[in-house]
Amino acid sequence: MNVHDFTAEGWPPLVGLRITDSHGSIDMPGNKLAEFYGKITRTENGCWEWQGPQTQAGYGRLNITNRYWYTHRLSHELHTGAIPAGMHVDHLCRNRICCNPAHLEPVSAQENTLRSPVAIAALNAAKTHCQYGHPLTDGNLVSRPGSSGRCCRTCHLWHIRVSRAKKRGKPFETEPPKDVAPQSSSAARSEVCRNGHRRTEENTLQTTSHRRCRICAADARKRYNERQAVNV
Repeated sequence: MNVHDFTAEGWPPLVGLRITDSHGSIDMPGNKLAEFYGKITRTENGCWEWQGPQTQAGYGRLNITNRYWYTHRLSHELHTGAIPAGMHVDHLCRNRICCNPAHLEPVSAQENTLRSPVAIAALNAAKTHCQYGHPLTDGNLVSRPGSSGRCCRTCHLWHIRVSRAKKRGKPFETEPPKDVAPQSSSAARSEVCRNGHRRTEENTLQTTSHRRCRICAADARKRYNERQAVNV
């Protein structure tokens, strides 16, 4: 295929004409390459701003073989090389219509999101404190089932206390504590049950899956019997 020498017009040399998207690979037609360069305006800050059609999100697009291709991805493949499978092309200049290959970098989808100045995930990742002012440090973080984000341990424990108090009809804290909840060591937690009874051999009921405190078990059985007596 004979392709016009666009380097004579000041454009950087091509590394290839093979372009790829999720539907497959084709060779960039010469007329579409001319259209690509013809719809770009170079700005003083170095951006190559696309003047043609754009997506609703503001990215440039070019119709080739009856389907649209992202112009920034085209520029990267034409001037830099193939984009690794599964990678996104991030605009280092934060200008979505820019096609300057020097302003483009392939990154993972997660990295591309975290670099965004407006993405919710990026904004949350940049937070240093929760909404109540507790620091989001390693000692005050807890993982929750089904959640991949960071959770304040102090607020998490407060919500648990409030939930238990409401179920039992007891008074509860209407506001979260101001100070970060102290974190006891695993050794200290293993010596007592959650109600403070010592885990001695005589006070431990060992099942196939976990240990139970005999005192707590006896109290639970007593409360159960009292409820049954009232219901009779």
